[in-house]
Amino acid sequence: MNRKELVKDILDVIHFVLYNPWSFIFLYGIGGIMCFVYVNVDVISKYEEGDCAPLFKLSVFLLIVLSHFLGWLLIKKSEEVEYLRERYENKITNIRSEVDSQKRSLITSMLLKSNELERKNKKIETDLGYNYEIKVRDLEKAYNNRTDELEKSYRSRAVDLESKYHEKKVFLEECERRMERILLSEKPFSLSASLSSDMKMYIFKDSIYYLEHKDHPAISAAETLREMKKKAKNYVKSYNEMKYKYEFILNVFPELSKYVDDDEALCSLSEMDDYTDFQEKRDRSADFLSKEEWDKMDTDTRNQLALDRYKKKNKSNWVIGIEYEMYVEYVLRENGYKTIPHGSLKGVKDLGRDIIAHKTDSYGNNNVYIIQSKNYSSIKDKEIHENVVCQTFGTAMEYQINHKLELFTRIVPVIYSTVPLSETASIFAEKLGVVSVLCKKGDYPMIKCNIGNNGEKIYHLPFDQQYYRTEIKSPGEFYAWTVEEAVNAGFRRAFKYRP
Repeated sequence: MNRKELVKDILDVIHFVLYNPWSFIFLYGIGGIMCFVYVNVDVISKYEEGDCAPLFKLSVFLLIVLSHFLGWLLIKKSEEVEYLRERYENKITNIRSEVDSQKRSLITSMLLKSNELERKNKKIETDLGYNYEIKVRDLEKAYNNRTDELEKSYRSRAVDLESKYHEKKVFLEECERRMERILLSEKPFSLSASLSSDMKMYIFKDSIYYLEHKDHPAISAAETLREMKKKAKNYVKSYNEMKYKYEFILNVFPELSKYVDDDEALCSLSEMDDYTDFQEKRDRSADFLSKEEWDKMDTDTRNQLALDRYKKKNKSNWVIGIEYEMYVEYVLRENGYKTIPHGSLKGVKDLGRDIIAHKTDSYGNNNVYIIQSKNYSSIKDKEIHENVVCQTFGTAMEYQINHKLELFTRIVPVIYSTVPLSETASIFAEKLGVVSVLCKKGDYPMIKCNIGNNGEKIYHLPFDQQYYRTEIKSPGEFYAWTVEEAVNAGFRRAFKYRP
């Protein structure tokens, strides 16, 4: 007998002794009598007199009764648990029995199906073994026949492709030779038009080839297409020649582009004696205004609106660069420097000197600043490199060598730019004494108010012909922000736009 069974037997004995009807009657009957006796004895008054025995006896008995009652509750609960355990053990046993039965049934069914599949597999193996050699021979024969067909087709196609490749190679070589003749020719428009028409007509060759070599050749249709090709080539050649001449003229004289789409405006060109007459009579403000705006506005309003739109238009890199030079010059003038727009006056012969600025310092020294300006777009990591620093230093030294400088005159090479110098360029600048100024482009007065030799006051807009050649240096001359400012100062717009 193990310990668990021994404990169970002891508990059963305790349960039989303590929790039978007689024990309940005895214990709770005696308890009631004791409570009645001790209450009548007046336990509290005895306790106050110092006699604690009745109270202690009563407390012990009540504790026994309470323990007996709790034990009885515990035993009842354990009986319920035991009942549930036995109940569910029976259910689990039944379920296991049912599962085992189903398992046996499935195993039996699977064995039967496995035997059936094995019989079918053996039958299939027998059938395949019987027809295998016949099927292999048929497949080999079909494979060999298909291989022969593909080889014949490949050889034929290879010959055709090689022929077409040679033909196109000859055509392209001929095009290259004709292109070289065009570059050296005095009549490029006719030759380039002919070359272009041949290239556009080449599509006819593929169509003609297809018509002549398809499964059911269409010789008559191919011949008709060949005649159409000849006619179309002449038409395309004539069209291209006219188109190239037209585009060339508009490229050389872009101011004519506003007239070609307007029949009335185009006819008005016949009233001009020559191109110079056209240029002198033409107001470039019209490039920035519609016909309706031009007709309803006065001259000053037209000029101001044209200037405003000119500022917003996309410009060439050259214009962007020279406008940045003008802005830097404006900043210098505002800070008390005398400036010379050397770059716009000298053009490609400026030797890298965009601006020459003069200023006398507080010690009486005359400082000459040789300035190169670089207006780069705000590209990430864009920097000024050491070659610009060296060029600026070199042109400053050339200026110093070739000019007789007054006493106490100092030459300072300066770089104005919209992006910083690179690390290497900064080292070069420090060693060579080149000053670097980081300056973003802003707005500046663009109208040049110039006084002629005859005293006539004329203002120039940025799109006027003599704008960049006009220098503001004499007393009374200035840069105006608006047309109204220039007009109020007594200046009129320049009439002629060519020298």
